[in-house]
Amino acid sequence: MSVLVYVEQRSGTVKKAGLEALAQGRKIAESGGGETGAVVVGKGLDAVVDIVKRHGADKIFVVEDEALADYAGEGYTAAVVEAAGEMDTRAVLIGGTSQGRDLAPRVAAKMNVMLLPDVTGITPDSDNISVRRPV
Repeated sequence: MSVLVYVEQRSGTVKKAGLEALAQGRKIAESGGGETGAVVVGKGLDAVVDIVKRHGADKIFVVEDEALADYAGEGYTAAVVEAAGEMDTRAVLIGGTSQGRDLAPRVAAKMNVMLLPDVTGITPDSDNISVRRPV
């Protein structure tokens, strides 16, 4: 089961939520014998790619473009959806930041899949993923 994680960054600084999602993505992928991918979008991403590598992404999709230096919903959505298609992704994880809350429903709509917002925990096993949400 391959998992793609959108790793948010701003001005070369990786957001903690993206690294937390990457750690969860690795657990899910490893439980299903898949791989973990990460997608980073923006400009000047060399340091970001190094950080993502150190946090264990098997594949990193880098979309570096001056036009995407600042968050743009359509461009970022296209980047995540394209990476998901290249990986044959079973799940896409996006951190619960304000940017993530805008991006996640866009990605889900474009991929025509269900969106599970506000997940607070993930428990993978070889066949299923159990999620916890706040009550």
